[in-house]
Amino acid sequence: MPPVQGRQWWVRLRHRTLTFYRRLMILVLMVNVATLVASMTRIPPRHRHRLTYGDAATATGANLLVAVLMRHEHMINLLFHLALCQPAYIPLAVRRNVAKIPYNNGGVHSGTAISALLWYILYAVLLVRQFHGTPGETIAVSVTTALTLLLLLIIIVASHPAIRRRYHNAWEMSHRYCGWTAVGTIWAQTLTLGIATSHRTLRPTSHILLTTPTFWFLILITLCLIYPWLRLRRLPVAQATQLSPHALELRFARHNAIPSCVGARLSHNPLKENHGFATIPLPSSNANGQQQQQQQQQQQQQQQHKQQGFTILISKAGDWTAHLIQNPPTHIWRRGAPVIGVMRLASLFRPLVVVATGSGIGPALSFLNAHPSHPQRVLWCARAPLVTYGRDIVRQVLRADPQAVIVDSAVVKGARGESMCGWVYAMVVQSRAEAVMVISNPVGTREVVYAMEARGVAAFGAVFDS
Repeated sequence: MPPVQGRQWWVRLRHRTLTFYRRLMILVLMVNVATLVASMTRIPPRHRHRLTYGDAATATGANLLVAVLMRHEHMINLLFHLALCQPAYIPLAVRRNVAKIPYNNGGVHSGTAISALLWYILYAVLLVRQFHGTPGETIAVSVTTALTLLLLLIIIVASHPAIRRRYHNAWEMSHRYCGWTAVGTIWAQTLTLGIATSHRTLRPTSHILLTTPTFWFLILITLCLIYPWLRLRRLPVAQATQLSPHALELRFARHNAIPSCVGARLSHNPLKENHGFATIPLPSSNANGQQQQQQQQQQQQQQQHKQQGFTILISKAGDWTAHLIQNPPTHIWRRGAPVIGVMRLASLFRPLVVVATGSGIGPALSFLNAHPSHPQRVLWCARAPLVTYGRDIVRQVLRADPQAVIVDSAVVKGARGESMCGWVYAMVVQSRAEAVMVISNPVGTREVVYAMEARGVAAFGAVFDS
C-alpha cells in the first residue's frame, strides 16, 4: 500500500482519535455548553437567579428526548432514508460525509446523554437554592432528585467503551433497567413539583403540567420506550441448519418480502438480553448482472421472498450464540421494528468493494442478494469458509461477484492483518471503487477503515456502541 496522505500525527488524530462518531458527540456537547453560557451571560449579575431550575429541567428533558430518539428504530431508519436520497451526481466528498451520519447516530446519543447529566447536575443545584415547599414535598423532591442523579451517573459511567466491552451483559441490563427507573423517578419528580407549584400559585395542577415542557418530553420518551415492546413477537423458525460447530443458519417464513440490509433483535428472554443480527433476503434464481434482466430478477426475487422468507446467519461469538448453535431453537423472540444497517449505504457508491470476515458475510449477502447487478467486488476472509458456512453461502458470494476473493484464514497466515488491508486497497485500485464497506469484528473494522481513510479512500464500517 502507498503511505498515508498527510502528516502521520494528523492522520491518526483525524481518523483514529477524532472519528466521525466523536466529532458528533463533541459538537452536541459544545452546543449545550454554548447554550448554558449564553443563558447565563445574558442575565444581569444581580438577577442570575432568573435561570431557574425549570429552565435546567427543560434542557435536561430535551437532551434526554433526543438521546432516546437516536436509538429509536424509525428515527434510525429515517436517517438512513435521508442519506440514501442523495443522487449519484453529488460529489463523492459530500456523499461519503452524509452517509456517515446515520450509522454514527450514537455520537448524538452519547453527546445528548452526557449533556443531560450536566444539565441535571445544574438542575439539582438550582433546585436546592430555589425550591420552597412543605417538608413532605421537599423530602419527595430531594429523594427523587438524588435517585435520578445516581441512576444517570451509573448509566453514563457503565457506558464507557472499556467497561461496556468487558461487562457487556451487565452494561445492557444496567442501561435498560436504570434507564427505565430514571424515567420513572423523573415522572415522580415532575408530578411532585407540579403539585407543589399548584399549592403555591393556586393554579390547577393540570394547567401547571400542560405548560411544563418537561411533561411533554416525558410523554414522548415514555412512548418511545414502550413502542418496541408493542412489536414483540415470538417467531417460529421454519428451518434451523447447523452449518458447522461454529455456525448456524435460521430460516424464517414470511408472507411479505423483507427489505435488504435490515437487522432484527432476537432473544430467548427479551427482558434479559437482545442480540442484533442481519437478515438475508434469499437470492434470485438467476442473477447474471445484465441490465436488461434486472426488473425480471427483482420480480422473481420478491416472489421467492414471499414464499421462502429470509435467513439469519449466526456465528459463534460468545456464550449466547454458542448455546444457540448447539441447541437450535424452534421459536425465538424478536423485539422492535427492523432497523436498516450500514450495508444499505453501499447503493450510494459505484463501483464498490465489500469486505467481510467470518459471519460478517451475512450482512454483506443481505445487500449482494438484493442488488446482484450492482458493480462490486467482494473479499471474504473466514476460517474454512466452505466447511464452516457451507456451499450455499459460498455460491451466493460467487453469484454476486464471480471473481470474489475468498480467503481461508486457517491456511493463509496474517489474512486478517495488514495483508487484508493490502488486498482491499489493491481491489480498490483495480476496480476504481468509490468506497469500501467493511463488515467485520470491531478490531478488523477499525483496521480496514483506518487503512483506507488514511489513504483517501472512503470506507464505512459498523460502530460497535450498543
